Amino acid sequence: MLLSVNPTLTGAELKDIIVDNTDNIPITVPNGSGGTTTQTVKKLNAFTAVSTAIYETTDIGTNEIQIDGTDHIFDGKLTIPTTINGRTVTKIGNSAFSNQNLCEEIVFPESLEIIGDSAFENCTSLTEIHIPSSVTEIGDEAFKGCSNLTELTFGDDSDLYSIGVSAFYDCVRLEEVTIPASVVFIRKSAFEFCTGMETLTFEEGSSLRYAFGLEDNAFAYCQSLSEINYNVRALVGVSSNASVFAMARDSADIQLNIGAEVAGILD
Repeated sequence: MLLSVNPTLTGAELKDIIVDNTDNIPITVPNGSGGTTTQTVKKLNAFTAVSTAIYETTDIGTNEIQIDGTDHIFDGKLTIPTTINGRTVTKIGNSAFSNQNLCEEIVFPESLEIIGDSAFENCTSLTEIHIPSSVTEIGDEAFKGCSNLTELTFGDDSDLYSIGVSAFYDCVRLEEVTIPASVVFIRKSAFEFCTGMETLTFEEGSSLRYAFGLEDNAFAYCQSLSEINYNVRALVGVSSNASVFAMARDSADIQLNIGAEVAGILD
């Protein structure tokens, strides 16, 4: 049955799938002294094994691997594996899981470093994302059009360096975003048309030291924005003419909480 799903599976891959989809069950057996003893054995969960996602992958270096895609349709929760074929998953390739419209939650491995362009674009049922601290780059349009996304969080002591062009474009239900201190670049239109965003926070010690770190329209059309917590040494202003916040809520209605590190607001 597994080979009918994917006839290219190797013997080792078949073994891994079968072993990974077994259940531990107790059985009672004679102990040789007239009594019985309980032992644990493995029972194959055939349905789960057959329905296990088969990934298209690319090897990276000697012990890492990139997920390029899958024919599997994820309903509900998607858990990205930490290893495939004995290699550590460090990258999700371009468009690998785009248009997975039934996926509601994603669990990323702590080994992940790069989320590629359009990796989860138009996953319209997705409601929550936690980006592990190991991720350094979120690609262009990675979560664009995830229209039901309400919760976006980042791991403590995040290594995130760059949020790509239109990465969260049109995530209209996203209400609150905290940018990790490690982020140096927020690319063009990264959060544009996040019309439900109310609170934006830049973590204390933010690496966005100069205005060039925030590109045009990064938070444009965030029309519900009512509070910005600045912990950046210098940032563009939030007037209606500032390109970063173009067509966001009128600046008079936005509460600015200025952190101690801020040297000035550049209009």
